[in-house]
Amino acid sequence: MRGRNVTFAVLVLVSAGMAACSSTEVAEEAGPTTRLTADVILGDLLIRAEATGNVEPVREVEVKSKASGEILRLHIDVGDEVSRGALLAEIDPRDVRNNYNQVQADLEVARARLEISEAQLERSSQLLAAEVITQQEHENARIEYANSRASLVRAETNYELAELQMQDVSITAPMDGTVIQKNVEEGAVIQSASQNVSGGTTLFLMANLSDMQVRTLVDETDMGMLEPGMVAAVVVEAFPQRMFEGVIEKIEPQAVVEQNVTMFPVIVSIDNRSALLKPGMNAEVEIFIDEEFDVLLVPNNAIVNTDDVGPAAMALGLD
Repeated sequence: MRGRNVTFAVLVLVSAGMAACSSTEVAEEAGPTTRLTADVILGDLLIRAEATGNVEPVREVEVKSKASGEILRLHIDVGDEVSRGALLAEIDPRDVRNNYNQVQADLEVARARLEISEAQLERSSQLLAAEVITQQEHENARIEYANSRASLVRAETNYELAELQMQDVSITAPMDGTVIQKNVEEGAVIQSASQNVSGGTTLFLMANLSDMQVRTLVDETDMGMLEPGMVAAVVVEAFPQRMFEGVIEKIEPQAVVEQNVTMFPVIVSIDNRSALLKPGMNAEVEIFIDEEFDVLLVPNNAIVNTDDVGPAAMALGLD
């Protein structure tokens, strides 16, 4: 009795399979008789452009030295907040001081020479008036006086440069900000930024971390809807539950092609007065393009063919 039941079940399955095959063949011959449908619902329509990028400071400055030499002392470290003009480092001043002393001596000699040549020119004028010397001898005195004045001008210029070089051995902060990178240690010999072809040694990297930005790449299909001033939401991996408000600051005109996809750089500025964002953080950016609340919605995949547009428009109350 049990064997009959098993045989009967197998026959039923085979019959069902044959019936299904015949039904499929008929359906393929007759064409699709049904189509997928979607319900029109009431909800919020949010149009967003999404992108990823890295957090970076708006203003970043390389601190270099105009003077060459050995670093004697460092007064700051990475992470220190400094004010404009604060002392960062000191360079061995011996070479600069020696040059300053020599230039100062040259200036004193030039001043004395000018005084002597001026007195000689005055006596030469008196002797010429008394017809004691010739006109040529008087002109020689005038030339000597002119050369003495030129020497004094050169000496004064060199003295001013030497004074500036004495100040250059003290490296000060060019801006208010935070030291985010230190490239040298005490005892290192650095090259001058103004006298070296390579641009000199970079001592520190400073940035103002109060104003940060995210440099993102947005697909070209979304570029027609973006413009400066649009609000964006920025989320970083360090604070996944917190949203930082940003604004599109700039849309760069030159496209970037990555993996055969054309994108445009978009700069989103962020207020970082909370000091939570750090340079180099990975960020996800969501740009608010448009939004409507409590409106009728139809899924995009519900409108496949051109014929679907009319019924969808009627359901939404559109023309």
